[in-house]
Order: sequence, then structure tokens, then C-alpha cells
Amino acid sequence: MVDRSFAVRFRPERGNVPWMLLVLAVATAAIFWPAFASKDFFSDDFVYVVANPALQRATFWQILSQRVNAFEFLPLRDLTYWLDWQLFGASPLAFRLHNWAWYLAACIAAWFAAYRLAELHAPDDSRNTLVALVAVAIFALHPLHVEPVAWVASRKDLVSGTFVLLATALWCQGIALRRVALTWLALPCLLLALAGKTTAIAFPVVAFALWWRWDRRRTLNVLAPLGLLAVLAVGALLLDMSIRAKTGFASISDLSSWNPLALLLRIGGMALWKTLLPIDLRLVYDELFPAIVPGFGMHSALGLILCLGAVVALHAYWRRKALWAFGVIWFCVFLLPYLQIVPTRTWSLFSDRFAFLPVFGAALAAAVGLSRIPAATWRRAAIGGLAATLIGLSLLRSYDWRSSEALLINDSKHASGAMAIQEAVVDTVYLPAGRFDEAFAAAARIARPVERRMLELRIESRRLQQQAGKQEWLAFAARVLQTEGELVTGNIQVGSMFGLGFFAYGLPAQAEAIYRALIDSRGIAAGERADARYNLALALSRQAKHDAALATYQEVVDDPMTPRHLRVSALNSIGAMKNGVGNPAAAEQAFSAALAIDPGYEFAAVNLANLYAAQGRDADLRRLLAGPAGRLAEVRKRFPGQ
Repeated sequence: MVDRSFAVRFRPERGNVPWMLLVLAVATAAIFWPAFASKDFFSDDFVYVVANPALQRATFWQILSQRVNAFEFLPLRDLTYWLDWQLFGASPLAFRLHNWAWYLAACIAAWFAAYRLAELHAPDDSRNTLVALVAVAIFALHPLHVEPVAWVASRKDLVSGTFVLLATALWCQGIALRRVALTWLALPCLLLALAGKTTAIAFPVVAFALWWRWDRRRTLNVLAPLGLLAVLAVGALLLDMSIRAKTGFASISDLSSWNPLALLLRIGGMALWKTLLPIDLRLVYDELFPAIVPGFGMHSALGLILCLGAVVALHAYWRRKALWAFGVIWFCVFLLPYLQIVPTRTWSLFSDRFAFLPVFGAALAAAVGLSRIPAATWRRAAIGGLAATLIGLSLLRSYDWRSSEALLINDSKHASGAMAIQEAVVDTVYLPAGRFDEAFAAAARIARPVERRMLELRIESRRLQQQAGKQEWLAFAARVLQTEGELVTGNIQVGSMFGLGFFAYGLPAQAEAIYRALIDSRGIAAGERADARYNLALALSRQAKHDAALATYQEVVDDPMTPRHLRVSALNSIGAMKNGVGNPAAAEQAFSAALAIDPGYEFAAVNLANLYAAQGRDADLRRLLAGPAGRLAEVRKRFPGQ
């Protein structure tokens, strides 16, 4: 039976929503405009969209049913990319405006979630609308959110966050009115959120806390949707773990050096510091402070404080139903997905976009505190001052995103100790332009000596190849291999740099030795080992060791850890070698297998078309060109009349 008196009270002031949307649209457009004006894509944008032919050539149903990138299966996120590409092509502005549209949707969902939560915790409180508006303002203007809007690759945080917040609003409404049908609506929302990003797996924890604390009769009917929410979350986690393990992006072997408690403290402390004091934002973070004791730095200390705060919040929530306590719990719960059972091989412990959902909890707690300031003048001053501060910091961060070069250079100068950001600026800005002095200066900012030395070796190798010549580079390579051989053969980037150098100077035997050592190294991840094995096969083929090369290419194909693009390329190479030794049947089989995995792989399409043409198999050639191969530029150029 529905409590009608509560139902009357439990209504958001809908007249505020259009005005809120207009203000949010204008304010966020002004804040993000420097980033919108950028004509650059950046980093993972190329992996997921710009240099991803699998996504660009996929059909609508392939997007929903197949993984179109090497790392993760997020069909809703990829569908939004696919629509942008089909409509606008490689337009950075279009992609970022689409990100902004999702951001506005997330802010509106945050309004409904904040209002429902406020009404649920204090249905007779006249300040609920103020709490919701202040929470949404903090959420919308927070500087940590510049990255998910400005970075195309961060759209998954926006897509997933929107549906998590919407699911929260529906769940609160269902619990408050005891309408189980409304709680069931949270299921499709969670499914869509998981199709955007798997960190939505934390939502069932929040849903359980709300049901257990606020359903006075503990309606058993709610257990069915709650159980299915948990099943969805566990299934998404297992799928994500499986994909990461198969692609070599993470490995069970990582667990041997993984301390979940230490990682929990560092991530929690990093998130707390950046949420409360967002004045030093960057793409990646490492320890910003010296260690208090070995393995325990300032961020770990802040993480310990956060854990203690979470305990206090749990007590306040269970005893007094405090909304601020729920905000703290939300903040902590949505950081937990970054402690997956199979941790990612990553160079970063925290990134701005990771805080997209946790910031909502912090904003909720802050809004409760601001709304409780007794004097109206002081309350308005505090809210206005906080909003002005957030706007200023967000504008500064948005200005960093005006170009990829500006972003990398700015971050590299301030990212003390972070390996990846220094690598990024060196590889994409300094080395292509021959700015070697600046490249060495970036490497010098890396805190760990081994990582610093690895980047210095890559810079010196590139400098010698451009400014010296073959003999100087070979002397450098011989000296390094003799004195620092373990460093070279224990890191895929450094080892591949030497291997490619030997290839460039016509020394495939030396390249073969490098890649064999990389394959045998214990420090190489599964996906990286497949890359080294593929290059080994290439070195063998250049030495006319055809049988060994074929066997190695076949190992690449058979290895379940091999990324999709390497498997397709290896099949194409097998086909080319089989055709070269007079075995067209085996060559056709290999080319066809490559196209079955990736119908848009141009090399295999051209090779198979040439094979059909050489054999006079016109019907097979027409059939091939009538399919996806017929849309490829190189095939159309070679077979214009078919």
C-alpha cells in the first residue's frame, strides 16, 4: 500500500529544472570552450576512434555484439563513437560537443538523484531544493570534470555516470513510495551504465544500503531487482577481467606484487586530495609527497583518514540517517571498482576522470554542510565563493586542453615522478620535432632511476639515428647491450627500440636476438610477448628462415593472449609466405581467416583479391568485392572494374 501523504511531498520542484538546464548549459559551455576550440585528438582517442578501422567500418549490430577495440567491450560507449564518426568523421569539435551533451545529461540526472536522496533522508526539510541545487552546482563546476568532457576517450565516464545517477533517482523513488516497479527500472539503467563503463558495478552496494536503511518493512519484493543488480555487476566484472587478461592488458601474475590495502590507501588519498583541493590537475598522478616511511606516503596517510571518515559516516548513516554521511559512503564506494581483482598494468594510480562519480558524493556532503549555515548572508557568500573558485579552477584546467601539445608540455612540467606523462610528451612532441634537449629534460623529471634510464636510452637512440649515423648508433647499441643488457631485454619499449634500430640498418640477426630475449623475459606481459614474437617472425623471414618464421607466426595466431590486430597481421603474413612458396590453397585459407576476424583489413583483402585474379576465379573475386572488401580504398584502386 502506498503512503499517499509521502507521495505528495516527494515531488521535485519541476519548474527549477529548465532554468537549471539553461544555467548549466551556459556556464559549462563557457568553462569548456578553450577545450572545445582544440583541433587535436589526444592519446587514447586514436586507439578507440581515430585510428580504429574496426570501429569505423563496423555495422550497428557489430558494435552491439562485438568488441571493436583491443581492450574492452563497452557497446554503448562505442556506439556513440560510431555515430559521431558516421555523421561527422574525424571532427574533434563534434566529438567534444557530444561529450558535453552527455555531461549535461549527467548533471540533470545528478539533480534528480540529489533531490530524491534529500527528500528520502529528510522529507519535511524545506532546504532539500537548496541542497540538490548546490550539490549539482558543485558537481557541474568541479575542475576534475574538465578531463572527461575535453578528452574524447573519457566519454565512458560520462555515459556510465549518467545512467548510474538516473538509476539512483529511480531506486530512491521506488524505496520511498514502496513501488517495486520503479526499482525494477534501475535494472535497465544499470545495464546501460555497464555498457558504458564497468565501474558502475558499485551501484548495487548503494542500492542495498538505501533499501536496508529506508524500507521500513524491508519489502521482500525488492530483493528480486536487488539480486539481479548484483548479478549484472558480478557478470560485468568477470567479463571485464576476462577481456583484460586475454588481451594482455592485465595478468593474474600481477597479483604477486599487488598489495590491495596499499593500493586502496593511495587511490583513496589521491582522490580525497584532488577532490577537496583541485589546484594541481594533470593527466596522470604519482606520489606527490615524499614517503613518511618506506611504502607509506602522504597519499596513503590521506587514504587512512578517508577510511576512518568512512567508518564515522557509516555510524552516522545507520544511527541518524545523515545525508552527508551517505555522500561520504558514496564517495568511497565508487572508488572501489578501481581495485579490480585483476589490476590493470597501468602507469597511473589516479586520473581526473576516475573521480567523476565519487565527486557526486563529495558534492552531496558539501551541499548539506553549506545549507546548514544559519545566516542567509553567510550561506550565500559561502556558496558563491565556492562556485567562483570552482569556475576559476575549471577555466584554468580547460585552458590546458587547448591543444594536445600544450596539455602534454604543461603536465610534463608539473608531473613530478610520473613516467607515462614524460613518455607521452617525449614521444609525441619532442622527438618528432627533434627537440632532444627538452626530451632529456623531461626524462630527468622521472623519479624512479630505472624508468628514467629507459626513457633516456630511447631518446639517445633516436638522436643518434637522426644526427649521427649507422656506425655511431651501432657503437651505442653494442655498449648498452654489454653494460645494460637486462634493462634492454626486460622492457618491451626499450627492447623494441633496439630491435627496430637493427631492422633499420639491415641487421635482422641482431634484431632476432633482441626479440628472443624479450620473449624469454619474465618482465614482459602476455600481450607484449605476442608483439615481440611477431617481430621475431619478421626478423626470421628477413633472414630467409621461412620455416622458422612460419612457425613463429603460427604461434602468434594460436596464442590466446595475442591482441586482435597482431593475430590478423600474422595470418596475412602466413598467407603471403604460403603463396610465395607455391601453396595458394593454404594462402587463401590464411587470408580468409584474417578477413573473418577483421573484414576491414586491407592487406589481406588485397592479397586475396590478387590471388583470385591470378587464378582467373572471377566469380570468387566478384563475391569478395561485393562484401566489405569492396569498400576498401586500396582494393577499389586495384580492381576498379569489378
